[in-house]
Amino acid sequence: IAFDAFEYGIIKRRVVEGGSEDDDDWKIGHPALFPNYLRQGGGSNRGRSGGGGFPIRVPIDDTTTAHWGYRCHPMMEGDKPQAAEDIPYYTVPVPVLDDKGQPGWDVMDNNSGQDITAWITQGPIADRTKEVLGRSDRGIILFRQQLRDALKDVAEGRDPMCVFRDPAVDYVEFHSETNARFGQGGPQRQRGGAATKYSPILIAREGEVTY
Repeated sequence: IAFDAFEYGIIKRRVVEGGSEDDDDWKIGHPALFPNYLRQGGGSNRGRSGGGGFPIRVPIDDTTTAHWGYRCHPMMEGDKPQAAEDIPYYTVPVPVLDDKGQPGWDVMDNNSGQDITAWITQGPIADRTKEVLGRSDRGIILFRQQLRDALKDVAEGRDPMCVFRDPAVDYVEFHSETNARFGQGGPQRQRGGAATKYSPILIAREGEVTY
C-alpha cells in the first residue's frame, strides 16, 4: 500500500496477493480529493453495470458526519433516458451497535457496511493520543499534514488546496483503477460489494445488484 501527494490531494495505491505494480491498482490508484471527497472507479463485472462515484463526508458537528454517496451508472440496453429531477435518492442502513455492543450483522454483507462499523466503533470522539500508527497509516499522516498546510495557507491569506476561483475551470478529470477490482486491470479482489446494493437503479435491473 502507498500514498502519494498530488495537486488535489492524495493518490492511494495497493498491490494484492497475486498482483504486481503493473496492475491498475498500483499504477493508477484512486484519489482522495482534499479535504473530504474520494474518487472511486467502476467497471463491468460479468455484464453488471458499474460506474464512477464520489463518497462525500461533511462534518455536521463535533461528533456527527454526513456521508453522501454520488454514483454514476452508464446506461445499458433497454434503459430509458433519465431526467435530472428523476435521479433517485436513497438511504443506506447503518449497522449501529445493539444493547450488547454487537453490530447489525444483517447489514454488514457489503464493504460499505463494514467501513461504517469501523468508524462508529471508535466512539463519538476517538482518543488520538492513544493511537499507534504503522506503515499502513502513512496516508493518515500525509492527510493530517495537508490539513496543517491548508490551515497555514488560510492564516496567511492564501487559498488552500482545491479552491477554484477561475470560472473557466469547470471540469477536472480524475483517473482511478476503473476495472482493477473486476480482474481486468490486475488480479480480482473479492469484496462484499458496496452500498450500491441498495440502489433503485440497480435493483430495477434484474440481477443487477453489484457484488
